[in-house]
Amino acid sequence: METAKPALSFSSNALKVIAIAAMTIDHIAWAFVPTASVLGQVLHFVGRLTAPIMCWSIAQGYVHTRSFRAYLLRLAGFAVLSQIPFSLFLTMGPFGHQLNVLYTLCLGLLAIRVQDKVADRGLRVLLTVLILVLSLAGDWAYYGVAMCLIFYTFRDRPAGRNRAMVLLAALMVLDMGLGPVLVDGRDLGRALFSSVMHLGVLGSLFFISRASGEKGRPLPGGRWFFYAYYPAHLLVLYFLQLWLL
Repeated sequence: METAKPALSFSSNALKVIAIAAMTIDHIAWAFVPTASVLGQVLHFVGRLTAPIMCWSIAQGYVHTRSFRAYLLRLAGFAVLSQIPFSLFLTMGPFGHQLNVLYTLCLGLLAIRVQDKVADRGLRVLLTVLILVLSLAGDWAYYGVAMCLIFYTFRDRPAGRNRAMVLLAALMVLDMGLGPVLVDGRDLGRALFSSVMHLGVLGSLFFISRASGEKGRPLPGGRWFFYAYYPAHLLVLYFLQLWLL
């Protein structure tokens, strides 16, 4: 007996458009809206949809790609091209202290490869830990790598995927909330309020659970659209900050 498809479903390209829209909202908020304000929290809550959908796309891409090497090199190439726009947006200078999210997604893709191809459990754990350490330099860091692994490991087990994501979201709120309290002595209530936005990652499960499995209508520029949009919108926001702030 076939499982009935949900009345509302999303192609992979539609999910990428949703991620792009949420990312743009998130970055506009980082540039122009105080994070601790109610509006800032709402906009960043929406923005938290982006990373899980991107990580889900990485897991799906790994399963369906014809060439892992070409996929990784494409991702890594755009990570390099996006670094200066990312640093300009984040720090208003060309050389920031943090690497962009495409770097983190490269590591997430490598972590999936390790889980799939490394048979020795000890070596698999060691390589995964190494990847998590390397991710500390990137946007979304180990959370991004962890989400890639969750969406790959539980790709056919939605209940397990959802439980893992709830746990990860709770860890994010505690990490972002309690971390500033312990390190900087920030007020607990204010710190927790400013971290509630991370629960927005759970909203991605609504869309991901309704993935149709179809590619959908082609995006302008095909598969290059998202890769090109990422550095382009960062540059636009950088120049808007120069002009408006």
